[in-house]
Amino acid sequence: MLSKMKSLSVKITLVYVFFTLLMIIGILSYVEYHAAEADEWNVHLRMETSFAYINGATPAEYNSQLGILSDIFNSYHITPRFVLDNFTPLTESSWSGVTVNELGKISGDGHNYYSLELGTSKVGVLIISEQSFNDTLDTFTGYGGWRKFYYMPIEGYDDVIILATLDNFFSLGKSWPERVWYDLTPSFPVILLLSLLTGFLISLLIVRPVRHIAKSAEALGKHNLDRRVKVNSNDEIGSLAKSFNRMADSIQNTIESQKRFISDAAHELKTPLASMKTTVTGAMDSEKSPQECQELLSFLSGRINTQEELIGSLLFLARADEGRLPLDMKAINLPDVIRETEDAFRYLYEDKNVELQTEMEAEIPLMADSKMLFQLFSNLLDNALKHTPSGGSVFIKAVNEKDSVSIEVKDTGEGIPEEHLPHIFERFYRVPGTNDNGFGLGTAICKSIVEAHGGDISVKSEQGKGTVVRIRLPLIN
Repeated sequence: MLSKMKSLSVKITLVYVFFTLLMIIGILSYVEYHAAEADEWNVHLRMETSFAYINGATPAEYNSQLGILSDIFNSYHITPRFVLDNFTPLTESSWSGVTVNELGKISGDGHNYYSLELGTSKVGVLIISEQSFNDTLDTFTGYGGWRKFYYMPIEGYDDVIILATLDNFFSLGKSWPERVWYDLTPSFPVILLLSLLTGFLISLLIVRPVRHIAKSAEALGKHNLDRRVKVNSNDEIGSLAKSFNRMADSIQNTIESQKRFISDAAHELKTPLASMKTTVTGAMDSEKSPQECQELLSFLSGRINTQEELIGSLLFLARADEGRLPLDMKAINLPDVIRETEDAFRYLYEDKNVELQTEMEAEIPLMADSKMLFQLFSNLLDNALKHTPSGGSVFIKAVNEKDSVSIEVKDTGEGIPEEHLPHIFERFYRVPGTNDNGFGLGTAICKSIVEAHGGDISVKSEQGKGTVVRIRLPLIN
């Protein structure tokens, strides 16, 4: 487990380093790209490009081909970077001793031309236009020549070249990828170290609480049910810790409930089994009269019926826990089921002098198991009758609401002390001091039936004034 957590730390750290470097390179690329663009534009404003004539050729000889030459010139899309990357440097030496001679209007196009002779020229004397190379000529005549020349031959024209000039001070520098690399190289070790440290710290903040949750989960798996995670934040990790603690509480409550259930079930089965064993032993006594044996067998039969009822209730709850209740869901009318239950208990209520009243609409459609609902209302009416004294009353009310039906079973009985209300739906729970001779499973069965139908059930009670059981069931959509 620990090695896996460490590998998670490494992964988080590496991802952080990767995206940090990616972000830094992205920012540098953006900055240097626009800086290089600005430099190129600055150079473009100061760069001079046009034709130059060599080998003694004159512009007049190419007046008739100026249109074709212009198309060729435009097709090259000359830019500062293109000049540096694709044009050939005309000379690499200093420009001292440059000779500039004015030729006058030798082309007939109204432009003045100059012959430019460079001491180290690879193409000989250049004839260039004053209109196209004005800054170049001014530089050479005024400052002694602080410019660089680049040229490109034109296929099919031996005496004409494309010429570009750039001032030394404004000559284009590195491209933007070269600038990024130049900026990044000296600071890369520092950036890498800081990003590694920061990524490691971030991974610790994330992994340490996750590791603690994992250890708590492992302890929980070893039945250390009291293990919980400390919640120190309200972020996603804190939410995960809270969810784990809620899950741990639920598991602990479930396991403890199962332990109590098994213990209580064993207790409920053990005592009657002991009495049944004693009865059987007594019946086997040869000195017993037939009448005495018949009485013992009759008692034994009653105990068996009671145990059969208990086991049936336990099986019902076990199936409910597993979500395997055999529900026969059909469209039914709820008032019909309530009236059927009312008829089944009418004689018992009259015998105890307890009034049973109902209030409900004629039609309340439900998608439910009518037999299960009959068992639900039977348990509720039986409990209400047990705890309501003679002369009291039990009232059933069903109200059709927007998307559900609200059912109340209210009695005027002895009520339930407030401290016992949270345990009412627990299995085998009996309120101390009551005359309930049941198993304490009736309310648990009611809760299972209601929840199996997608509803909820609750109890409110005031000692000496009675109890109200509220049920909410979804209606047919």
